[in-house]
Amino acid sequence: MWISATLLLNTIDIKLKSPLMLTKNSKVKVLRKESYWYQDIGTVFRVEKSDIRYPISVRFTKESYNGVTSNNFNKSELMLIS
Repeated sequence: MWISATLLLNTIDIKLKSPLMLTKNSKVKVLRKESYWYQDIGTVFRVEKSDIRYPISVRFTKESYNGVTSNNFNKSELMLIS
C-alpha cells in the first residue's frame, strides 16, 4: 500500500501541533499572528484545567514594548516544541 508524501507530512505536522501534551515547563512556539511574540519560543508556566478561553500561560525571555514577559494563549495558538 502506498501512502502519499503529502498525507504523511500532514500527519506529522498535525502530531507536532498537538496541544494535548502541554504541561508546565514545555517549550512552545506562538502561532497567534496578533501577538507580540508571534513565532517566538516561550515556556509554559501554568495550565488551567477550567473551561476558559486562554488557559495556558507562557513566559518569554524578551520583554514586550511595555515590559510584559508573559501572556495567556489558547491551545490552538501554540505549537509544542519540546
